[in-house]
Amino acid sequence: MQGQIIRYEQVSRNKTPNKRYKPEEILHLSRKRLADEIHGISVVPSVKWIILARNEAMNDWKRVLHRNIDPLWIFHLDTDDTSQISAFKAKMDAARSNGENMYIPKGAVVPELVTTAANNNLNPLTWINQLNDYFFQAVNVPQIIIGNAKEFTDASGKIVYLSYEQSVKGEQLYVEEQILNQINVEINLTFPASLQNELISDSSKESDLAAVQPNDMHAELEGKK
Repeated sequence: MQGQIIRYEQVSRNKTPNKRYKPEEILHLSRKRLADEIHGISVVPSVKWIILARNEAMNDWKRVLHRNIDPLWIFHLDTDDTSQISAFKAKMDAARSNGENMYIPKGAVVPELVTTAANNNLNPLTWINQLNDYFFQAVNVPQIIIGNAKEFTDASGKIVYLSYEQSVKGEQLYVEEQILNQINVEINLTFPASLQNELISDSSKESDLAAVQPNDMHAELEGKK
């Protein structure tokens, strides 16, 4: 009995007792289980870091672009009076927010433009696109499935879809098997559209073309004689 499920409990959020179920009363499906795991492995921990890193990169680049258009300024004031500093700050902030010109007395204030970092010309799109690729690899859903085919040729797109098709079929067969074993109900899930026959046909055409080329070359040489 060690390692076997003896019951399920529905945890109550109030003070009522948990509701218990027998194993045969629950349809249990696990995801990519390893060894004696019960629930399997969730995809969330695998992609959490990728999502956070992608959001961080996009937010950082948004700040860089904003600072190129609306840069920061440092005003060196010839005073340490807090009331005068506050009044000057309010005046300058209001002028900048309204897009107005700023008029500063010469000698009283020394303005200094805060430029962006020296490496701001680094293109973050490569890093963001790489994180996108990592994400779709982790969740095992090719980008072509959701309509993104900008980096795929016709042949590579078919190969990518065919590999995805096999993984989906495997998961569907697992569900069919578990439902039959647990509740004795036979179901037939609809498999995704297959490209296997089309790939076989393309391969046959390429083989026929390769077989024809030597004969053509031989006929041309014979004609020259």
